[in-house]
Amino acid sequence: MSQYFYAMTTVATEADAAQLAQTLVEQRLVACAQVIPGLRSFYHWKGKVCDEAECLITMKTTREQIQPLKQVFPALHPYEAAELIFLPIEDGSPSYLQWIEASLKK
Repeated sequence: MSQYFYAMTTVATEADAAQLAQTLVEQRLVACAQVIPGLRSFYHWKGKVCDEAECLITMKTTREQIQPLKQVFPALHPYEAAELIFLPIEDGSPSYLQWIEASLKK
């Protein structure tokens, strides 16, 4: 079972992405958050197909931070049904994984 996780979410604007990323890093829920603008998302929402510009936020965290992150996320995220998914990091540079762990300590 993995100790480290890659998390993802999307938001509508780069400003929202920057605010969310900074807040999650400041609260030490994620070690790192990267904002990637320029996405175009197609999805079903409330009975119609939507075509919207979005920004992707990628984040690195640990198993211990998943539940605290899931608890605060709805209040911080601007979407009604916010994407928040976690993918296990099976292996990586030992020094980078140690940095993730150290970055989340208060």
